[in-house]
Amino acid sequence: MVRVQPRAATGYVRLLFLLMSIVAAQPAWSRCTDWTPFAKRPAVTRPIAASDLLGIVGIGRPDSEPIGGPSPLAISPDGETAAFLAARADTATNRYCQALVLIDLQHSGSPRIVDRGGDFIMTEVVARGLYIPNGFPRQIVPVWSPDGRSIAYLRRAHGATHIRLVSVATGKARDIVSQATDIASFAWMPGGKRIGFASEARRHMMERQINAASRKGWLYDERVTPNTSWRPQPKAPVANSYKVVTLASGRVTDATDQEVRLVRANAGRAANSEKARAGEASASTEPTAPSPLSARRLRVTDRHGREIRCDQPACTGTFAGMWWNGGGTTLIFLKREGWDHRYTALYRWSPATGAPQRTLRTDDVLERCQLHRRKLLCLHETATHPADIVQIDPETGGIETLFDPNPGFDRLELGHVERLTWRNALGLEVYGDLALPPGYRGDKPLPTIVTLYHSRGFLRGGTGNEYPVFLFAQRGFAVLSIERPAIFAERFPELTTFDAINAADLEKWSERRSIQSAIAAGIERLIARGIADPRRLGITGLSDGASAARFALINSDLFAAASISSCCVDESSPALAGPAWAEYSRKIGYPPAYPVDDEFWRPYSFVRNARRMDTPLLLQLADSESLYALPTITALRQYHQPIEMRVFPDEFHIKWQPAHRAAIYQTNLDWFDFWLNDKIDPAPEKADEYRRWRRLRVERQQNGSTRSNRGP
Repeated sequence: MVRVQPRAATGYVRLLFLLMSIVAAQPAWSRCTDWTPFAKRPAVTRPIAASDLLGIVGIGRPDSEPIGGPSPLAISPDGETAAFLAARADTATNRYCQALVLIDLQHSGSPRIVDRGGDFIMTEVVARGLYIPNGFPRQIVPVWSPDGRSIAYLRRAHGATHIRLVSVATGKARDIVSQATDIASFAWMPGGKRIGFASEARRHMMERQINAASRKGWLYDERVTPNTSWRPQPKAPVANSYKVVTLASGRVTDATDQEVRLVRANAGRAANSEKARAGEASASTEPTAPSPLSARRLRVTDRHGREIRCDQPACTGTFAGMWWNGGGTTLIFLKREGWDHRYTALYRWSPATGAPQRTLRTDDVLERCQLHRRKLLCLHETATHPADIVQIDPETGGIETLFDPNPGFDRLELGHVERLTWRNALGLEVYGDLALPPGYRGDKPLPTIVTLYHSRGFLRGGTGNEYPVFLFAQRGFAVLSIERPAIFAERFPELTTFDAINAADLEKWSERRSIQSAIAAGIERLIARGIADPRRLGITGLSDGASAARFALINSDLFAAASISSCCVDESSPALAGPAWAEYSRKIGYPPAYPVDDEFWRPYSFVRNARRMDTPLLLQLADSESLYALPTITALRQYHQPIEMRVFPDEFHIKWQPAHRAAIYQTNLDWFDFWLNDKIDPAPEKADEYRRWRRLRVERQQNGSTRSNRGP
């Protein structure tokens, strides 16, 4: 599902926003028309700048952390060309430049842009019976026509997502099926003369009914999430409507049952990384225990219909893709394995002849792969380089770079990156990436910042990309980017539902304590090595990372400054988040909202600990989540604790607007420089910012900070 942004408006406000957006789009379109996505950067080595991070070109979606999913590459019917969507943030216009790109898979050469433009398409999840927009970009995968002459892809413009049809030869493009409702998915019909599609027409109708109901007042029920809006949402999921369009005439008709199946199959086929079929040969995975968190076991039926059991360790674990080679004689599969699943490993297995053979194991990320002419085409990224397109030989594990959308990135000075491993207090495996300033020789302890909660691939800025690792390193900070350990409840294979798993994690705050011990043990390693200054430690986080940071601030005395991007699940949440959240929270073990259970909330609530919460705390929040934070900021200000909150409009759990990300980067850099290094940027436009922060510092000192020995 996708979400229109900014948040839904009605009547005059919606019309006004549409007019404003059309006017505002004009300079953006001109900038994107002139955009050359893959121009070579100067070959001169220089320090990395914020513009380098903000302007990274993403493949299939704007730059974002690796989360798997289908391949963004569409291979032409003749196997010679790959098409994909390239996207790059533009902070000046606060939007994304996008281009449909073709690359030759057989010969090196310049990429060819065949279409440009389109707006950001946001994903959303269905949770607690409601649609929850999360701000994360949707990956767009183009689809070639059967004859290879045209490419169709989803493109958003003027407030709706349409199907865009592009001629490969001429670049002539047009939107087909112009309508107010969003198109969710599509597929070419046999013969290539028609396209079947799924639209959100029924949801659009329900939205109109909700708008009409406003005349007599909306009922406050489980459809309402006050933190986002008092406007009810349609109960999710809402079934799509299926149609077929004839390209020559534009005539739209209802889809037949067979056509519906084709559209559904195309939407779901690429996303499944744990199934493979070639003729009679098939491969899939099955759970090894009742728990949905349990490892998966490979099961295979060969091309003669015989089931073959694999008892080798390689056949059990976390799978990231599988494909048949040689007409169903050899199975190729990717796994996450090793210490806390840090490695990506490639295996080849001929079930009739022996055990799986590992041909590649790497700390790099390899994901969103597909098989092409007996080799894998994958997106590949390292801690110091964003995603490029590579070709992997399953026989040897050899990796060849086919296309780098960010050439010259290796010329930027990033500093030194080292992967560390350790265990937490429960004995769980943990790893993290340590980024050190360029030229650092280990001669002195450094102010150190922790980012959470994933650390895979390119070190952007923690989950949510708000804490720029390499910009911190440029300023002289050490940064420890931590990958969270296995979920606490994984040790209970008998748990059969996620509600039961969440309840086990919540019991005595077991999951939070596990992560806190992982953070503390990682910091202890850096202090023991003389890298981290124990008096100048900072912590950051979004989502689970923000929860971990909050727990650390309440239950330890480690940190001298903090910045979090979401706040706060606490005793006020059932009232602020609405009836659906209240019911869910009770189901997994949270106490009722009233009377407040002080003993339960004491280890996790800023409000319950406000009198002693004197660590300088920055909140940079989406407006859709800021209501949660009001009890916290009110309580901390009542006790004159050092806190600042900034709210970003039309944002969600992951902040999607480039201008906001640029501002968030800068404020986080200034915040930690001020509190950990006593440094001030003399830029006149920041004078008010530092005036506020100096006042917070004075009030903190007057309030008798219990941590007055921490920080500069």
